[in-house]
Amino acid sequence: MIDYKGLRDRHLNVFWQYDGKPHLENNITKAFINSIDSLNDDDKREMFSSIFDVDVPNGTLKVDYYLQMKPEPMKVLSFPIENRVMFAFSPTGKCWGFTGQDTKDEKSLYEAIRKELSQNIKDDETLKTETQKAVDEFLQYKRGDSIPDAWILIYVDDKPSYIIALENKLYNLDPTQINNHIEKSLLITDNKRPVIYRKYDDIVDCFEKFDCFVTNQFIEYLTILGYREVDDFSIACSSDEEIRQRLSIPFGKKILEKIEGNEIDNRSWNTVRRHVSYSYLREINLIFGSNDIRVSLAFGPTPYCGKRMLESIDSIDVSSDHLVTFSQTFHLMYYRGRIIHSSYIDTDYSVNDYIAYWKKNIEYIRKYTPEEAIRLYEKMLEDGFIKKDNYDALKRQLNGKKNPVLVIPEIIVEYGFSYEEVSTLGIDAFAAELKKKIDDTLTSFKLK
Repeated sequence: MIDYKGLRDRHLNVFWQYDGKPHLENNITKAFINSIDSLNDDDKREMFSSIFDVDVPNGTLKVDYYLQMKPEPMKVLSFPIENRVMFAFSPTGKCWGFTGQDTKDEKSLYEAIRKELSQNIKDDETLKTETQKAVDEFLQYKRGDSIPDAWILIYVDDKPSYIIALENKLYNLDPTQINNHIEKSLLITDNKRPVIYRKYDDIVDCFEKFDCFVTNQFIEYLTILGYREVDDFSIACSSDEEIRQRLSIPFGKKILEKIEGNEIDNRSWNTVRRHVSYSYLREINLIFGSNDIRVSLAFGPTPYCGKRMLESIDSIDVSSDHLVTFSQTFHLMYYRGRIIHSSYIDTDYSVNDYIAYWKKNIEYIRKYTPEEAIRLYEKMLEDGFIKKDNYDALKRQLNGKKNPVLVIPEIIVEYGFSYEEVSTLGIDAFAAELKKKIDDTLTSFKLK
């Protein structure tokens, strides 16, 4: 049973380094080797069979290891050629798909890697960061001499039984490099045994079978690094502040499943969304921030919805308990959907005064030409509803533009909970608390 102390203080994990770079692949490889070495002989045999597809015969077992250096060729040749194994592992357990293309051009390499990573990474900023890291890694370890990351030499009754060369990558693997290892390090040119590919998750699944402190520390280590999720929401939320957000995000869909609505999807890398079909509320967003988890409700997100909202309500009273945001987010949007950020307004009006103002001016909530939109902001300025800076910014933005724009009279309500509080509540109680907040707010907006 893993106690996950290292998630609360990473330095409590035996593989975490104070002054090194614990995320590097060489350190992960070393941790993997140390974990194998910690197993008793029976567990080693099970691990060799499960992960390396190696069935070690009965007898006295002896295992030697090499890290970042190769055994001498004569030692490699002492193992039967059919028992020389190439083992390649990474988070994905697969090779790059652009092999054979010219990867000397860093720009084309960047685009090739970006294309592959985009299949699983949807957030643009995250995709950019991870692509550059993968490019740097690929170029650093590209081609050159064959030096596998590690070796495992298995002897039975002092006789060479199996020799395994290991190659680890933080992204996908390079098949050219792997073939290089097979020929130059394992000294196999003909009748090559199939390469054994594994994902980090495959190794963790195997290690979870063993009641061993070191293998548990390896699982915890990969979790801290972001290669493994935890299955306990409270543990995720009580983790170190630098990793709790990432560990908590996968629980978003489970939380929203407990709240009424339609399809659930990811709006962004840290926001899970449940689509709803209320007359002026289209979605419920669960946002995993750096310091809290909050539910966000945007009422009146289109001109049509906004009009219906203003026709239905006269004033709004929402609970102040856990309330983070209760404000207007009036803005314009191009007809094709892009928000005009300079159109957001500052006003000293309360939300209820804001509602009263637009109820009196409800006919202005519609589609405009850019020139008409500028005149609308001029009217709002004359009414004392907005500040001159708002008018000036909008006028600069829309002067000379031609595309039509829409008025969005949105009102945002958000409730936030600290990670510490959510950890204490647990997933069911937290979901119930969110549901109550949502239902009460819907009632205030006359949607229930």
